[in-house]
Amino acid sequence: MSNKNEKKKDSEYYLKLGENELDKKRYSIALDFLNKAIELDSKNAKAWKLKGKLLLDQYRYDQALECLERALELGMNDGETWRSKIGALSGMNRHEESLRCCDEALRLFPEDINIWFWKGLNLKNLNREYRSSFEKTLELCNKKLSFNPEDVEVWYRKAATLWWLGKSQESLDCCEKALELKRDHEGASTVKAAALLQLKMYKESIKLCNKLLKLNLRNATAWNLKGTCLAFLNKHRDAIKCYDKVLELNHYDVSSSYSKEQCLIALGIKLCPVCKKETYAWSIRKMGLVYVCPESMSISTKISEYRLQITTPCGEGQSFKSKSWFGVKCPNCGNGCLVGFTDGGMNWYVCPNSLKMLNNTYFVTCRKAT
Repeated sequence: MSNKNEKKKDSEYYLKLGENELDKKRYSIALDFLNKAIELDSKNAKAWKLKGKLLLDQYRYDQALECLERALELGMNDGETWRSKIGALSGMNRHEESLRCCDEALRLFPEDINIWFWKGLNLKNLNREYRSSFEKTLELCNKKLSFNPEDVEVWYRKAATLWWLGKSQESLDCCEKALELKRDHEGASTVKAAALLQLKMYKESIKLCNKLLKLNLRNATAWNLKGTCLAFLNKHRDAIKCYDKVLELNHYDVSSSYSKEQCLIALGIKLCPVCKKETYAWSIRKMGLVYVCPESMSISTKISEYRLQITTPCGEGQSFKSKSWFGVKCPNCGNGCLVGFTDGGMNWYVCPNSLKMLNNTYFVTCRKAT
């Protein structure tokens, strides 16, 4: 029994260390301490909750959800845990489940501003009537501010709600109020950048996004907003770089994926229908033109279904300007293919390194255009 009590005591010690590191935004160290706390006491509900919140902030939604559900099972039945679970589900685009969570949480916390906000956001994403939930959020914000006009978190939430209602100038005013109270409030600054975007003040929004990203390169929303501003300024290639940053941080972000696709289309670049990446090859399948990237061709289709489109036979070392040079992984070495061979109607996809390994009866080679 004494050994068990010692482990619980040690678990609380590491939990405290983890909390301290979270406050300092040293997330990697905090995660190590929280994992140690859970290792020592698997029923440490607060450690599960904080680990879930940390993973949520890093866009690791599936892992966050597991931790938050465990925390709830262990009795950590507070508003913060429910809000984090709602956010994790919504982050994975599981809006129906997130909405049900909102309704369940509101029975416990009927005046929780953030849960009402999340309910409105989920309803909007589900294309249902959402304005009444946002209006309720504003009502509760105004009520709280009447008692405490210096509550920066309420000003921030009010600003975000107004933004989603399309009231950009009012949202901007609330952001300014929040930033008067706390100059370095990341959330309020991010909403301000969004409001500037809505007001078509693109350069000002980009400037603010750059400031945010200088402080935190993992601010996916700032990357998204910067990309959108750049797209409106017809700087599509720069916008794509921003959207790639978002998707690197959060692969669930369908908005950035769609926006990137629109930028590529604006540049006249074809996308792979499987993974939406830029295509490096084009092939014919059943007499129709299909645009695919090497990764998707190798994992999602049978090689035999695709035929390398060769319009002009070209010899070794000559350029092939139609970009029909990239197909699947090389059957010999597994590398991406840079050379295609045809023999009596059959197509082979190999890389230059494997060329010498093949029978010399194969002919018609094509390389990437330089």
